[in-house]
Amino acid sequence: MGRLILFAPGVHIGGGLVILKELISKTDPETTFLYVDGRAIDIVHNTKNIPLYVIKNTVPGRIEAEYNLRNNYQINDTLLCFHGLPPLFVNNGNIVVFDQNRFHIESNSLSKYSLKLRIRLHLERLICRMLKSRVKQYVVQTISMRNGLIEWHGGN
Repeated sequence: MGRLILFAPGVHIGGGLVILKELISKTDPETTFLYVDGRAIDIVHNTKNIPLYVIKNTVPGRIEAEYNLRNNYQINDTLLCFHGLPPLFVNNGNIVVFDQNRFHIESNSLSKYSLKLRIRLHLERLICRMLKSRVKQYVVQTISMRNGLIEWHGGN
């Protein structure tokens, strides 16, 4: 069995950060690698000294992190994507997506949101649709999200 890679760009507040911190506290630093949003680095408390890569909160920073992930990932690793999106450049192996964002799977209108947010959500929806076949497993927190994901995915 390979390493556990926790990939968490954009995770810097809220429930996702709480869960990420708890998961980090339970992992083995010998078999874990962490990609963490630079805005969360002081909050994560990496007291176990898990090897990590700090992700800059910019589009180039995210793309750079995805390339680093591709070069660091090995086929026997488990990749847990905490930001709700499949990886852009890793396309095989044990990819798990923790999705808390209904906007990724619903097709509701985004017209009431700012232009910047609409563009980002449309892009994220596109990525989710195009790359969902790469994901071995989705993890969600509620039955309604599970049901929505199954309907969106067309599978179990």
